[in-house]
Amino acid sequence: MCLGFDVADVNIAHVRYDPKRLVDVVPKLLGGGPDSETLMTRLLATKFRDWKYEDEVRVYTDLKDVDPDTGHYFKEFGADLVLKQVIVSPRYASPTTNIAALARACGPGVSLIRARLAFGTFRVVPDRRGVVV
Repeated sequence: MCLGFDVADVNIAHVRYDPKRLVDVVPKLLGGGPDSETLMTRLLATKFRDWKYEDEVRVYTDLKDVDPDTGHYFKEFGADLVLKQVIVSPRYASPTTNIAALARACGPGVSLIRARLAFGTFRVVPDRRGVVV
C-alpha cells in the first residue's frame, strides 16, 4: 500500500536517481563526524535510476507522538500533510471496502487506486479495473 499526500514544497526533498549504489557513503556514516547528517540525507534520498519515472519526493519529519496501545510513532494528518491517494498493491487480495471507508473518513477527495504491474517493465501503474473513492 502506498499513501499519496499534498505537502508544502518547503517540506519536500527531491529524490536523486543514480546509476550505481552508494557503497562509499556507508563507511563514512559509521565513522560519524560533521558530514554524517549530510551523508545520511544523501543516502535516504537516492534511488536506482530505473525508478526515475516515479519522479518521487520525500518528506522527513520528527516522530514525537507515540500510540500508547501499539508503541508506534506517527505524524498526524493536518494542513501540512493532507492525504490525497491510497494506492493498493496488485497482490492485495481482500476487498477494498474497509480501505475505501477509511480513506473517505480522512476527508473529501481522497482517491483509492488499485495498482498493477506494467507489462514488459518494472513500473507499477493504475489498474483500469481499479476502484475510485
